[in-house]
Amino acid sequence: LCKSKTTEVAKFACMVICNISTHAANQPKIVKLDGLRPLLDLLRSDNEQCQKTAAMTLTNLGTSGINQVHIVKQGGLLPLIELTKSENPDCNRYAGMALCNLAVNRQNRRAMVDAGSLRPLVKMLSAGEGGKAKLEIIRAAALALYNISANASNHIPMVKNKICEPLFALCASPDVDIKRYAAMILSNLAANVETRAAATRSGGLQ
Repeated sequence: LCKSKTTEVAKFACMVICNISTHAANQPKIVKLDGLRPLLDLLRSDNEQCQKTAAMTLTNLGTSGINQVHIVKQGGLLPLIELTKSENPDCNRYAGMALCNLAVNRQNRRAMVDAGSLRPLVKMLSAGEGGKAKLEIIRAAALALYNISANASNHIPMVKNKICEPLFALCASPDVDIKRYAAMILSNLAANVETRAAATRSGGLQ
């Protein structure tokens, strides 16, 4: 039903899968039954509800290490990265959360950089004011970038994508989680002799 050409049918079918996927025991079954493909297709739907629900479902499925690999192998990176550029804050947030979970797996981190995830994730760090939705967008992006920064080979591309300036700004955030994630990323960058200067200049130490 997720493959239906009728938007309402696909939307509600995806909502069912999303709810089922909250139970860890169901997650490998969904993947085994070829559930990833229609979800990835729905990320490109013209309907924002379908996009959001598909991203939520992939976020749930991405809590499993083996599913993190399957999602990337089946082409999940590009549509998720594209969804981070959506003007819909919920689509932004859940796409960021799905990418965050994928980046937990070290096998995926370089692939995410090569696929172009850094620029939109860095942009999400500057989502600005706007209540809880905006905070969730920043948290998702910051934690995704922290996971990506766990690979030292990603540090230079991160600096080239101008990550430091928004991180410095986030260190003054009133949100404790955002502040912590920003400091954690800067800590990783500062541990690398090739990116240490970038992590401390332009007011970073202050």
